[in-house]
Amino acid sequence: MPITPKVEWSETIEGLSIQVHIKHVQKSKINITASALFLKVNYKPFILDLDLKHPIKYQDVLVRILPKYIEIKCEKAIE
Repeated sequence: MPITPKVEWSETIEGLSIQVHIKHVQKSKINITASALFLKVNYKPFILDLDLKHPIKYQDVLVRILPKYIEIKCEKAIE
């Protein structure tokens, strides 16, 4: 059964910053999918599906894998 990880996020007019709390992530085993209004993080047994309120520039998503969490930064698309 999938587990939903702890998530912290902050939002500004320009963008969104998300911290997904999964420790000791191996880059070769994580899958992150982004589209304009959706973000998914899959690292077995953890799965996080987020429906976003505002569209993002999904081609420019920045992901940093740190020892205690995954940091995802997204710039909002101008509507």
